Amino acid sequence: MLGLYGLVSYAVSERGPEIGLRMAMGATQRDVQRMILRQAAGLGIAGAAVGLGLAGAVRPIISRMVQDVWISPPLVAATATLLIAVVLMAAWLPARRAARIEPTLALRAQ
Repeated sequence: MLGLYGLVSYAVSERGPEIGLRMAMGATQRDVQRMILRQAAGLGIAGAAVGLGLAGAVRPIISRMVQDVWISPPLVAATATLLIAVVLMAAWLPARRAARIEPTLALRAQ
């Protein structure tokens, strides 16, 4: 979890001047938080979709090696939901921190 948090935090810190410019142009703190959380959710959904696709593709191969491999659809849905929740939790604190960026300091740093 700390690794994912660090990755999201780094990505947000790299976008400091962009976020400062958005806030200088009138974006609210809520808009900035929503933007970052929406992008993180998109990455989480994409990751879940790729994982589900790969699981579906690998299932026949595993079924040949091990008999009676059955994947429960509710378990798969719960796992994908948990993945997206973890991504959003990892992005929440960096999103809050980014929303508190002073536009003048962020623009001056560039």
